[in-house]
Amino acid sequence: MKKHLSYLVSILVTAAFVSSCKDCTDPVITPLEQTDVEWLAYNELDSVHFKTEKNEIVTFKKVTARADNIVGEGSQVGDDCIASMDTQALIMLSSESGQHPVIGTSVLRRPNKLFVRIMVSPQDSGFEINQDFPTYPSLQVGDFVHQDVYELKQDSTRALSIKQLLYNKNRGILRVEYYNGRYYEVI
Repeated sequence: MKKHLSYLVSILVTAAFVSSCKDCTDPVITPLEQTDVEWLAYNELDSVHFKTEKNEIVTFKKVTARADNIVGEGSQVGDDCIASMDTQALIMLSSESGQHPVIGTSVLRRPNKLFVRIMVSPQDSGFEINQDFPTYPSLQVGDFVHQDVYELKQDSTRALSIKQLLYNKNRGILRVEYYNGRYYEVI
């Protein structure tokens, strides 16, 4: 009798679980477009060289390159049915010595908008840029003139806060300067 009761309970639990499932359609996935990926600036083979305030040359190499689908707007991870999935991609670079900040770019494609973030860790969680409005049509950074340069600043003036970050779509991060005088400038 005990065996039959256990069997009956497992059938009821299974039936309750199966009947609680909704008929969900596959979510609509918003893919990245080629023009979105160009905002990442760095490819898997890139190594980027920066000059510091001490005139040292620091080489940064790719440590992460990935693309993922995330739950789209209007849904949450715990929802029974997820109607849409957006796509994000990320490239992060780290210095060979590991003694310098990790830098990177990420893009998030939603159906009607692209979000671009520039990251310099561990001090910040990322700067979002408005890709339609570069700060400078052209700007000399070091020995080179770059087109469509975005200038990003933090609200904080703490010594380890970023004073200025310059970025463009072709080269990525051009310069990161901190309030304590430390900086990295692409060469």
